[in-house]
Amino acid sequence: MSTRLDALAREKEILVTRSALCRLRLQRRAGDARAALPWNRAASAVARAPTLARTALGLALLVAGVGRTSRLVTLAGRIVLAAKLARPVIAFARGLAKPAACGIEQTTSTADR
Repeated sequence: MSTRLDALAREKEILVTRSALCRLRLQRRAGDARAALPWNRAASAVARAPTLARTALGLALLVAGVGRTSRLVTLAGRIVLAAKLARPVIAFARGLAKPAACGIEQTTSTADR
């Protein structure tokens, strides 16, 4: 019985050591990947990658939930619609606020100096 327990203890120690070695290898490789990745262009590269964009959308739907995400998209659509409708109204209001030009421009001549 003690030989069996000793064998199990050795096997457990081997597994723990192997697990620690794998974690160290993963940590080293993650550090190498982090050092090799140009972070100033990483966000644009991820945004351009269609697979990653779909995956990010899927993760967002998974985390936030479909109902909450659909409400957020609906709200964003309404905000965009309101902004598009407000632009011509603001432009029209700015046009009314400007004083009307009388058509005569004031110029300075060299004789007046």
